[in-house]
Amino acid sequence: MSNPMPGWYPDPEAPERQRFWDGNKWTEARAYPVAGGDPNMPGAQQNAAVADEKRKSNPWVVIALVAILAALLFFFAWFFLLRDSGTTSEPITPPTAPVPTPQEPTVPAPPTPDPPVPPTPTPDGS
Repeated sequence: MSNPMPGWYPDPEAPERQRFWDGNKWTEARAYPVAGGDPNMPGAQQNAAVADEKRKSNPWVVIALVAILAALLFFFAWFFLLRDSGTTSEPITPPTAPVPTPQEPTVPAPPTPDPPVPPTPTPDGS
């Protein structure tokens, strides 16, 4: 198996740093990678791949952001919509069924008697 070419590679002890490989062993030279460094430098593509993998493989950041957003929405909903719903100083009376208003009783009028009919004279005079 051949050794990789000498150059700066991710430090096996601290991947956020780089360490110099002299072709046979790791040296004590360590550095933090420079943003926008030389892409032709040995290990540069590997560093970019590691950074992309770290960015993609961290779902906890997304979960934390969603949880914070949900908590903020809940707080604002409570503050603006529900805050004053139970703080009235008047007692709340339960609703009652409507009671019909009593009407004056209607008494039927007494029947009127028929007017008396006068006797009709008979032709014989009686």
